[in-house]
Amino acid sequence: MVSINGEYNVGAALVHRAKTAGREADPALTHSQITEVYYIISGNGTLVTGGTIEDAKDVGTRATELIGPSSAAPKILNGKSRQVGPGDMIIIPANTPHTFTEITTDRMVYMVMRVDPHKVLKAD
Repeated sequence: MVSINGEYNVGAALVHRAKTAGREADPALTHSQITEVYYIISGNGTLVTGGTIEDAKDVGTRATELIGPSSAAPKILNGKSRQVGPGDMIIIPANTPHTFTEITTDRMVYMVMRVDPHKVLKAD
């Protein structure tokens, strides 16, 4: 995470996710002040975005330091499901529920860019 002329922060991270076969998918998230951009490098999966989440709970202080103020819930209702793979880029605006419901390959690797216009994340 870096500050851009003191006006806003931009961060980047490389994320690795394991195949979901035989285990429950990760919870759905929504970030209230951060827009994320995913660029899939390798692997395939199903990403669900939009819709609504029920029974959302704050993610906690440690996670908030990394992803901004966020809520998590067991699943997304009425979201849009799409298959994603290498070369795909997805923009997830703030307040948009999102989750990978399935990773079909041994692992998925993707770049996450976080745009932080409110400077809620700590910049170096």
